[in-house]
Amino acid sequence: MKTTHTVGQNIFSKLLVTITLLHLFVTVEKLQAQPYYYCFGNIHSHSSYSDGNQANNPAFTTPADCYNFANASLNVNYWGISDHNHSAAGMQLANYRKGIRQADSLNTDPNFITMYGMEYGVISTGGHVIIYGIDSLVGWETNNYQIYNGQNDYASLFNMVASRTNAFAYLAHMDSVDYSNIVNLPYNAVWDSAIAGVSLRNGPAFSTDTNYTNPSTSSYLARYQDLLRRGYHVAPGIDQDNHYITFGRTSEARTVILSDSLTRSSLYRAIRKSRFYASDDFNATLDFKINNQVMGSILQGNTNPQITASLTDLNGENISSIRLLYGIPGGTTNATTLQIFSNTNTMNFTHIMPINTSYYYYLEITQQDGDKIWSAPIWYTKTSATTLEEVEEKNFFYLTSMQNPVVNTTHLILSSDKEESVQIMITNLSGQIILNTSVISKVGNVEIPIACEGWNSGIYLVHVKGLKSGKSFAMRLVKN
Repeated sequence: MKTTHTVGQNIFSKLLVTITLLHLFVTVEKLQAQPYYYCFGNIHSHSSYSDGNQANNPAFTTPADCYNFANASLNVNYWGISDHNHSAAGMQLANYRKGIRQADSLNTDPNFITMYGMEYGVISTGGHVIIYGIDSLVGWETNNYQIYNGQNDYASLFNMVASRTNAFAYLAHMDSVDYSNIVNLPYNAVWDSAIAGVSLRNGPAFSTDTNYTNPSTSSYLARYQDLLRRGYHVAPGIDQDNHYITFGRTSEARTVILSDSLTRSSLYRAIRKSRFYASDDFNATLDFKINNQVMGSILQGNTNPQITASLTDLNGENISSIRLLYGIPGGTTNATTLQIFSNTNTMNFTHIMPINTSYYYYLEITQQDGDKIWSAPIWYTKTSATTLEEVEEKNFFYLTSMQNPVVNTTHLILSSDKEESVQIMITNLSGQIILNTSVISKVGNVEIPIACEGWNSGIYLVHVKGLKSGKSFAMRLVKN
């Protein structure tokens, strides 16, 4: 990376779990320690191809000009331009294609990573969604799209993003009723696989400051909390939303991505796994783990979660507090404070959990100058006697139950982003197989009726495994 940029490393051991259903044994294979690089940048800004360059500066007529400006800003490793997707904001189909080509031509892995995507939607009719990883313009205007999607049809939009291997959606300056009122709808696993994160701060979108001195004071923290409560696996970001030529210089605010290599494809993969955090400070590196697994992880194990964190600031700024919050995925209330650590840049805490419970944890850190850093969550389920530490891949299988606890019948909802033969096995806590069947998954949801008459009261484990990919997911059922 450029010498003016901050790149950190975070070594961890990742456990890969293979569950062999027919033989009822668990093999845990430990992968080699893997570095993570801290990549500082922004995924929400605009060029003259939509409504950017509001001053009509003749030196900045293309996205390429904007990338070169951002590349010269302090502590910027990557930059994303997300031009509006419709003509009312200036977008023309030919220019979208040009933007893709310019981003590709200026992408210089590992020195400077460029991203070109779109900001989908209209605020007055549903909200804006930042989309990357689809090199075709998605829209609703005649002759001004490559992929059609109804203007207000967010369900189809999220389903389409979920079906694309490299794509992700990110929710910008979110209102409480945006995206078809998503925070008041039942959790949708396919939408979860599409949505990687949500903005916690935005702008100032029309700032002309280039001295890093105009930070945003906006807050969308409540929307982050709403999505986590609903069960969504999302991380927080901060957007500059530049409409003037100020890329990276309006303020020090950055969305910080933990990437396993310094390439665009690795950045996209990290974002899809919600492995990023929001920072008012452009050189603060946050290391947040549970049982030595990094933020964004979805874990299960038979031990209490060991929660650790450390924040390093290259300017030596001190920390006022580290606030550890936790909540129940799919619960009825937002996350609450578990512990506060004052005047320290490290924390170490063990949370005593009952068996067969699930929580998510995230941090809110306040520096003494008032800057905030919010981590991505880590989701943790404490299992029973099975010795298992599993890192779940986002964007594969999710399993939910229409009734849980169950009495006589339930319907399992298998949500997937691909089609393949899937094995479903239900066992009791002693390992006895209660049900062993297979279905064909599809992009979207498959409903599977399960008859529970004759089951003893208690807890059952439901395992789903792709027979081709070998990927797996597990959940528990309670029989009354």
